[in-house]
Amino acid sequence: MAKAFEIEGFDVNNNLTDSLLLLFKSKTGELFHHYDQLFDNNDIEILHNTRVSSRRLIALFKVFRTVFPEKRFLRAYTPLYNFKNLLGSVRENDVLLKMIGEYILGFNQQDVKAVMHFFAKLKNDNINARARLYKNKELKEFKIHKEKLIKFYEKNLLNPKKKIDILDIDLSFRENAALILPLLFEKAKKFQDCVYKHPRNKTELHRMRIKAKPLRYTMELYLKAFGEDFIQCYEDIKFFVEKTGDIHDIDVISGHVENYLKEIKIFNATQKGKKEKISAKSLSEYLYFLKDRRNLYFGRVNELLEKWESEDFKSKLEKSVSSIDSSQPEEPVNTAQDVLLVTN
Repeated sequence: MAKAFEIEGFDVNNNLTDSLLLLFKSKTGELFHHYDQLFDNNDIEILHNTRVSSRRLIALFKVFRTVFPEKRFLRAYTPLYNFKNLLGSVRENDVLLKMIGEYILGFNQQDVKAVMHFFAKLKNDNINARARLYKNKELKEFKIHKEKLIKFYEKNLLNPKKKIDILDIDLSFRENAALILPLLFEKAKKFQDCVYKHPRNKTELHRMRIKAKPLRYTMELYLKAFGEDFIQCYEDIKFFVEKTGDIHDIDVISGHVENYLKEIKIFNATQKGKKEKISAKSLSEYLYFLKDRRNLYFGRVNELLEKWESEDFKSKLEKSVSSIDSSQPEEPVNTAQDVLLVTN
């Protein structure tokens, strides 16, 4: 996974206005650094890095939405959100191809025709989707938004005479962590009762993951600002987002497999001889493999949710960012250095 760029001069002990302006500008620069490489090199990792950087910037917009005027916010945010979605379908196909490719490499059976046909279908869909993406007018013209975003930040970011929602403009960026992070956790936790021990509640699980992403990205900005308890809280959130992302990928590819099995069944019904029919055994076994893997991942997510309940995760998080936490460093820290940002 790609590292986030270092942000020169970023110090969580600085005031909220200056910190946010620097963060928004830096994350915008990081996004367009990757975007500028998209059309020169048809590399799946460049596309992936571009999408990840767009999600980092989107997370900033979501968490700190109220520092901007509502109507102007939507004009700036909507093109960014649409851009991220443009890249989504192709990136999803890349992930699915990687999953089935890794499975095929370890496949020992002789009759793999159905799995190979499925792989070929996904590959063809991926090639066509990627070709459409790079011809997309909205994608090509997205470059005009770089300067628009920078001007938007400079003109609209925060009114120093006004208290903004849960934020406190009189506190440093670091001190605002105690106001921001527990609330972000609550937004994700509200889905917990629908998810815990309910593996079939795919929609609620996906929603909980979506709500946990901004928390993860925001916590990454504070990794060098607080102590070991905070880092452990971050690792828990990171694990949750990654494992639920793995589950989501399995759910998506399982749907494709099930549909392709139906196509094979329809094809076989039109064939009179056994030799002309396609054996679906290898594909059915892949589906069982996916179900077993999903059960394993969901079990680990359940264990984490149980841990959060028994240890009162929210209280632990609040304490880890408390201003009286003795584990906090006394000197200003450049939290952007060596921060690893990863995504699904």
